[in-house]
Amino acid sequence: MKNVEKIEHPQKQNKRVNITFDKEINGYTVNIIWSPFREMRNIIIGPAVLQFHHPTNNKSFEIITDYFSIDSKLINVEKDKYDILTSVQPDKIEIDYTKFKLLPDNTLGQQEMPFFFFDIDFDGNLELIITEYGREENFITKYKVFKLIESDLAGPKNQITNIDPYNKIYKDTKIDSKAKRIINN
Repeated sequence: MKNVEKIEHPQKQNKRVNITFDKEINGYTVNIIWSPFREMRNIIIGPAVLQFHHPTNNKSFEIITDYFSIDSKLINVEKDKYDILTSVQPDKIEIDYTKFKLLPDNTLGQQEMPFFFFDIDFDGNLELIITEYGREENFITKYKVFKLIESDLAGPKNQITNIDPYNKIYKDTKIDSKAKRIINN
């Protein structure tokens, strides 16, 4: 009879966080269901479902991202020996939302908010921009841009998410509102 090593499985820990915000954001109530996975440079990252509901016209949509992130000061985490998160507390948090502003050098910079609204295509309407911390090589933050039409996600025909230059928006991207140009370094 072979010696079989007993593998102990830890009790299932909470790894899901429901996030709300202190106010409506651009007319939307926002709820996020997040599964934190790892910590990187005091930022907690993991997949999430972002749910946007516009109560005025009763429109709703969801966006899924693998790189949802918040500051590690907002939750407590436990890690295993491989630095993978095994537990997070609390399982519900409310974030005080800070409105987006371009930096003085007209770049997006490193945004602390997990998403924001900004007219990045210069059409007079605000686009939804998701912050994806550490998405690119060398842990560069990438911003994912979503076109909105009448408080709803634009359909594939009008969506700009994967179209140049909107598919290459980073913290050092300059926005020249006067010339209506996006400048990537």
